[in-house]
Amino acid sequence: MKKRLIAGLLVLPLFAVFSFLVLAQIPALWFVLLFWAIAVTIGLFVVKAVHARALDGVAVVIALTALLACSLWCCISYFPKLLADRLNHFTRESAPSFALQPVSGGSAPTAWKPGKILVMDFFATWCVPCKAELPELQAAYSDLNDKSDIQFVLIGSDVGGDTPERVRTFAKKQSITVPLAFDPGCKVRGKFGTLGLPSIIVIDRTGRVRLVRQGYNPAETTFRRDFVRFLETL
Repeated sequence: MKKRLIAGLLVLPLFAVFSFLVLAQIPALWFVLLFWAIAVTIGLFVVKAVHARALDGVAVVIALTALLACSLWCCISYFPKLLADRLNHFTRESAPSFALQPVSGGSAPTAWKPGKILVMDFFATWCVPCKAELPELQAAYSDLNDKSDIQFVLIGSDVGGDTPERVRTFAKKQSITVPLAFDPGCKVRGKFGTLGLPSIIVIDRTGRVRLVRQGYNPAETTFRRDFVRFLETL
């Protein structure tokens, strides 16, 4: 009983912090608390059996195998899908009017044009998740480069000290060929109500916002494929 109490006291702060900081944002991750509870229970069972010299090897192996299998399922399937659903917000709202400042010359779309799909990615040169996302965005851009009705633009801003020249230099070093634009004061990004970086906005051919995606999840290994398929269906 004493060991159970000690184990509970050790795990309780972790449960509390996770509940207040993580579950408040993503309630569906309650499953993690269940896993921790099961893991603690199995650990107590093993410790008790070792001290009593009544360890059932088969039972322990079965319990640990089941816990490992559930953990792998969550990490490979459940959590990535959950986070992807959390990041993506699909809508059909009319896009506000806006105008971006071109950085990479005339090739960069600075506004939505009727009959065109516009993919806007708001980023910053100092943003770590933005840097992780860029290869995926570049790959999607390359996959759809032959479709003239789908336009991409990578948009920097002066938040954090970025300048058009810094954005241009950064893209060159990273071998990014997506057209570049600039959003002074984040005025355009603010019109779409996005706060985090990176943020992807997709406007369809009729001028409706079809996707608002905030953040980047490296565990979402099918992002490029799914994103390209989504654009091709618009």
